[in-house]
Amino acid sequence: MADLAAACEKLPGWQVALNNSSFKIANPAGVQTSIPRRVGGRSSLANAKKALEGLGFSAALAQHKEESEKARKQRIAADRAKVEAKFVAPRVGKDPAPQTVGGTLTVVGDKEMYTVTQQVGPDQAAEWLNRPPAVLPDGRAVLQRPLNAGHVQYLKDVILRGEWQLTPQGVSLPTEGAPIDGQHRLWAIVESGATVPIRVTYNVPPETFYAIDTGKRRTLADQLAILGEKNSLHLASFGKMLYCWDRWRDGDTGTNRYWSNWSRAKPSPEQIEAVFKSWPEARDALRDGTAMIRPAKGIPAAGATFVAVTRRAIAETCERAEVDWWNHELNKYIKDVQTGEMIARGNPAYTVRNWMINGSQTSKGSNSDKRERQLLALLKGWRAAATGKEMSFVRITDGEQMPTPYVARLPHLAKAA
Repeated sequence: MADLAAACEKLPGWQVALNNSSFKIANPAGVQTSIPRRVGGRSSLANAKKALEGLGFSAALAQHKEESEKARKQRIAADRAKVEAKFVAPRVGKDPAPQTVGGTLTVVGDKEMYTVTQQVGPDQAAEWLNRPPAVLPDGRAVLQRPLNAGHVQYLKDVILRGEWQLTPQGVSLPTEGAPIDGQHRLWAIVESGATVPIRVTYNVPPETFYAIDTGKRRTLADQLAILGEKNSLHLASFGKMLYCWDRWRDGDTGTNRYWSNWSRAKPSPEQIEAVFKSWPEARDALRDGTAMIRPAKGIPAAGATFVAVTRRAIAETCERAEVDWWNHELNKYIKDVQTGEMIARGNPAYTVRNWMINGSQTSKGSNSDKRERQLLALLKGWRAAATGKEMSFVRITDGEQMPTPYVARLPHLAKAA
């Protein structure tokens, strides 16, 4: 249901409001309907789609896609027109040596392949992207891999946040034709409208295309390991969870609004570094959360996030005497999830622990958001344990809100302190 609500929210003039049990949706004409937050079966989903059809959802979605594609083509045409106005004569021969920003020109072999650092803006990037494909000696065209819009958006955001860095990786241009490497960087420059320094290699033989980008992509965990971090894999996953949690709590209306989308987030190393600076207790939480969840076959990042956000909620909500009391209760819940000892059926920690041991997968059998589901289950179990309620099963549905850690003031303890 959350996916349907998110799709409606993207349509011009449509409004989506969220309450405890449903999404209230209105089209531009003011006609309203409601769809449940939770999927109750195929009939429930079918009824929701039928209700949206009463508002003209399919027609509005098709029109939005058509208009978005038209706008995209208009942007490309506008970029091309700017380039054509600037570059009137057709390009003949190899590119002249550009204006450099530091660095030296290097001639390699008899093909005079050279690399320089230059400032590349939207016009230049668009001109390169609009060139016809380079051609191999056997006459075949060199076509780049399909454009990944998500990666372009990631690089665009990096540029707009001021995090762009000059690296040895840049753009590879053959003597004739479009770039054979660097299309995502160039599209990010076009989309951002910014000018950035980039390494450009000219006169690259088209046949080298098959040797470019064949290595393993460096992950966030790899980058943390290079910086000397231990447990870099779990630390990277944990950092990403805290990044999404912070943005969700700050009211992000984009990717982080729904926890089911958190796995798609692509924070930069600089953003993860900023997250850990704002969560100095993170490493202690990773240690304790990992110890809690591993015996239950859970994901360390889920356990660590639960421990971190719950401890912070207690510290921010309560007075000193209350903090000690709540931390004692939290440590008991953590130990119960970890060991499963001396707890009976119906105990929230017992139920959550067994749920994780038995798989804790999504309703579709996918593990794509398993980490987030485990965090949600731990928070639900904690609320039940903290309020003295039994919990006989774990139920998590698509569109369900991520709960905040349960903490309540204890006036008698605060007054005594």
